[in-house]
Amino acid sequence: MSDSFDDQKRALESVLLENKTLKKETADLKKRLQMLEGRVEAFENKERTKNLIVAGVPKQTNLDIKGSVMKIFTAMQIQTTNMVMGSFRLDKNGEGPILLKMQSEQAQRDVIKRIKDLKGISTRQCGLEGSDRKIYFNEDLPMSKRVLFKMARELKKQKGYKAAFYLNGSVYIKTNENEQAIKIKCESDLDKLR
Repeated sequence: MSDSFDDQKRALESVLLENKTLKKETADLKKRLQMLEGRVEAFENKERTKNLIVAGVPKQTNLDIKGSVMKIFTAMQIQTTNMVMGSFRLDKNGEGPILLKMQSEQAQRDVIKRIKDLKGISTRQCGLEGSDRKIYFNEDLPMSKRVLFKMARELKKQKGYKAAFYLNGSVYIKTNENEQAIKIKCESDLDKLR
């Protein structure tokens, strides 16, 4: 009977040791996964830093996308020489937002700055057909940042904060006029502000 008890004890110790080893491996794999996800996100951010998303541009019967974009830039008084490397609609029916691949990050920032200086622009101001509506220029954020930005906007509304915005691929919240904006890197940063 003593041998049976010793065998069971050794088997239990073996299982406990294996369990401990597997827990350590799982923790190591989780750390590695987080590191790799961070690298993928950094790569996505880098690839998107030159892009702009333009929303509110109606489909034009006599102009292609590039022609519409050139009309908008002309109305904004932006020099367009080789600034836009490519442009296409993000949907199949031709009414969705336009993705602009800009020549450089600086070109992208210049357009964002100009639209802020103008305090917006509309289709009528650009001479585009259709009903008059506002045209929006946004940075091209990866999905994880879009979700984080949406959560930041919701928190801003709930708490009555001054602003929620993104700049150069990062999400920020400004709690009041006198405070500096707080950079939001992850959901736990938002939890601290709740």
